[in-house]
Amino acid sequence: MNTDKLMVFHQPFLSDLSSTLDQRADVLLGKPMPIRTAQYYYKTLPKLKNDFDPYRQVQWLVDTEARIFQYISLAQKLGKRLRLNLELDVGLH
Repeated sequence: MNTDKLMVFHQPFLSDLSSTLDQRADVLLGKPMPIRTAQYYYKTLPKLKNDFDPYRQVQWLVDTEARIFQYISLAQKLGKRLRLNLELDVGLH
């Protein structure tokens, strides 16, 4: 695809990609994920043989204040920084 920026819409695809991407990849979740999905992703992440850093290179989409605090709590439990992107509803439905 000749791009390092990817948008992913579900955890199984993210998990699969994580084993093949390198340090140049920048992955954004295309929809807000329940916190349990993020927990599962990090808990089941296999030992990566490449130089992909899932804490630095995955951006989680958040849409509510409650979800932001859930992701902050997860980051604290993991002892890692997580990248969050705020989804804004501008009414273009």
